[in-house]
Amino acid sequence: MTPFYSFLGWLIIKLWSVTLRVRRYGVEKHSPEALAALSGRPSGPARPAPATSVVFAFFHGEQFILYTGHRGRPIAIMTSLSRDGQLQNGILRRFGYETVRGSSSRGGARALIEMISAMRRGCSAAFAADGPRGPAREVKPGLVYLAAKTGAPIVPMRIFYSRAKLLDKTWDKYLVPMPFSVVSIVYADPVFVDPRSSDEDIALMCRRIAGIMEAIQPPDGK
Repeated sequence: MTPFYSFLGWLIIKLWSVTLRVRRYGVEKHSPEALAALSGRPSGPARPAPATSVVFAFFHGEQFILYTGHRGRPIAIMTSLSRDGQLQNGILRRFGYETVRGSSSRGGARALIEMISAMRRGCSAAFAADGPRGPAREVKPGLVYLAAKTGAPIVPMRIFYSRAKLLDKTWDKYLVPMPFSVVSIVYADPVFVDPRSSDEDIALMCRRIAGIMEAIQPPDGK
């Protein structure tokens, strides 16, 4: 039944998203031209991903619009090995994303290797920075390790909805945007990770990324 439910989920999200007005802020910061011109890419032993690859970092619970918001750009996304992950995997693939199965608790090492391989083929990556199970807004090291191993910068981002239903019984306080609401996707400056980073450096970078994401404000200041 999973293929049927993934098709149903894909159809609902696709039709729902058509009603939303999406506005992007800071897109120029991670455009292929801007990334190719950046001089801050660290040198080191890591085999680099292409200069236009990035690691998008978003918070769990805000990601509804991202199913449709980044189509047209090759992006690899990690989905868990759980039943929910299988459903999400089917939905993401229908939207044209490359998926890798695994999480920090199951199959994480293999999945990270597959993500590195995908990025070296030219994909960007997208991570729920605090996933898969939280705590909410606590950035996990996986995306930082990926950035260190590939040389691709992390692009912190936030998504704000003018009107949304808060699912307050979920750990991530998932937001479902109301039809015809305005969606603001706000990108921060790319952040590079030294490929020679120690575990302590990785932990510090996790806190730095969390701070950047918390500091991102909606464009109207509300």
